[in-house]
Amino acid sequence: MTTMYPYFGRSANQVKKIETVFREFRARNYLSHHHNRKFHNPQRIQPHHNHNLHHRPPLPTDKSQLGVADVAAEMGIACTRPEKRVLAAFGMLQGASTRFEECRDVSFGGVLCALPALTANDLFDHLQKSFPVLGGYHTALRIITLLAYMVLCRIKTIEQLQYESPGELGKQMGLDRLPEVRCLRSKLAQLSKNHAPESWAAVMSQQWLQDDPQLAGSRRVVHAAEASRWCLRTRCLGGI
Repeated sequence: MTTMYPYFGRSANQVKKIETVFREFRARNYLSHHHNRKFHNPQRIQPHHNHNLHHRPPLPTDKSQLGVADVAAEMGIACTRPEKRVLAAFGMLQGASTRFEECRDVSFGGVLCALPALTANDLFDHLQKSFPVLGGYHTALRIITLLAYMVLCRIKTIEQLQYESPGELGKQMGLDRLPEVRCLRSKLAQLSKNHAPESWAAVMSQQWLQDDPQLAGSRRVVHAAEASRWCLRTRCLGGI
């Protein structure tokens, strides 16, 4: 008959196993704690720094740094988002995400100031209803934005984009670069099917007249603000 310890209420063999496991656990815990204090304690490796004084935001990149980074891209000039482009090539991505970066000395940088005006004139409305869905890296919103930038920058033809920096114009759209001329022609051919631009222009004109019905067939004096707004609408819509 096995003797029982009165405190634990267990046999001697069970108590020995419990004590052995407890000693091993305590030894491992001590070694782990000693190892962390010796090798993984950041206070023993590095001195204390004041992060508020030493932490600085990254400086914006200038034209020369952008040029070097664009040339060093492995997939092509200014293709600095290879993961997104590979996913778009395999049909696993419907349009690249918008991400603006801090840059200096960017060509045609003032075009970004016209982006709120383009939005206020409803240039990006009714795109999903009027145009077909474009798969891949560049969506219909990107193509319409690029065409609007071309009008404002006085770039009259698509071939003239070859003489501009694709990375700098792409940064203004929140992308890494512009689409190539062949890709842009293919996208425009898809957007031009079934008279989609004409229907989009008709819907936009109808919305403009609904917003201000007094301008429909009136000969009243138009103020400078309204004239500049209508000039911007006519210029962008006519150029596109």
